[in-house]
Amino acid sequence: MNIKVWGAVPLLVVAVLLQMGSAAPASAKPIPPTRACQVKLKKLFKVYFKEISGSISDEEEQAADNRVSQKLAAAGCVSDVEPLLGDVTLTPHSSECVSAAAYADRIWSPRTRRIDTITRNFKRKVADPMGHRIARINRRLANRGKPIDSAQEFKRLITKRFTLRMKLKRLNEVKRKRITRAGARKPFANFLILYEFISLRCVGLEFLGKKLNPGEPVASVVKANREVIFQSLYRAIEISSPDYFDFEVAHRLMPDAT
Repeated sequence: MNIKVWGAVPLLVVAVLLQMGSAAPASAKPIPPTRACQVKLKKLFKVYFKEISGSISDEEEQAADNRVSQKLAAAGCVSDVEPLLGDVTLTPHSSECVSAAAYADRIWSPRTRRIDTITRNFKRKVADPMGHRIARINRRLANRGKPIDSAQEFKRLITKRFTLRMKLKRLNEVKRKRITRAGARKPFANFLILYEFISLRCVGLEFLGKKLNPGEPVASVVKANREVIFQSLYRAIEISSPDYFDFEVAHRLMPDAT
């Protein structure tokens, strides 16, 4: 899998990144992620994306993955390497998974509520009213209801519709930035939590791109806080290598974790 096609298949990129790990000391306690591990991951990602830029072979990319894995392991930022390297038997209802899910939800759920409030208010105060105004203009232009008396009136309606659409686009971008600020705090810490979900055998390697069982603790938390997770992944990779990430495409293609 080549990370340089991120904009087309964003979830596979996440899956590749989540496979980067190696044996950690038995005493490691990766949740909550330490400041040192967050700094380590940030530095490793910056180097990693530089190493895989340009045209490289699968073997070279795998070698870059392995270098990241060894350095993460040496820092003790994962509790068990085996689940990060391949398929294993999952134990999603273990006490470790229950505790990890509870911790993540305490961190993520306030941010999710904030994002929900921003989205709901935008829809009620901006998107719906402006959408209704645009719809009324469309009906007039389609000669439904009151007829258009002149070419000047027709031009006025076209201009008005364009102005409303541009305003809605600008306000939607403001909303998106507010959501990013609300959801993407400490993105590398959140990335490390996802690593640990896999390390603890709560979910499989490519869990972000697959349907999950909503009855499992971690799966339920991932589903409930989907937007926070996405914003954190987006921000972590944007910081590491902005050219590899297409926000709009990735967000549109990310499936619900249900």
